[in-house]
Amino acid sequence: MSEPIAPKRIVEEISRILEVSVAAKVRLLFRFADDVPMILGDATQIRQVVMNLITNASEAIGDHEG
Repeated sequence: MSEPIAPKRIVEEISRILEVSVAAKVRLLFRFADDVPMILGDATQIRQVVMNLITNASEAIGDHEG
C-alpha cells in the first residue's frame, strides 16, 4: 500500500537496529539533507530495503574498517 513517507524518518526510526546489525568495525554515519522530499511507497518495504542495503554493505566490508 503506497502512502507518503519521509525517508529520513524511516532511517532514523531503524537506526538503532542498523547500528547493532552491522559488523563491529563498521561505523554508521547519518547525514541527511535538510530538504529530503517525501516519497510514495510502503514503509515496511522501504525499511526492509534499507536494512538489506546496510547489511550487505557491512558484509562486503568484511574485516576492514569502514
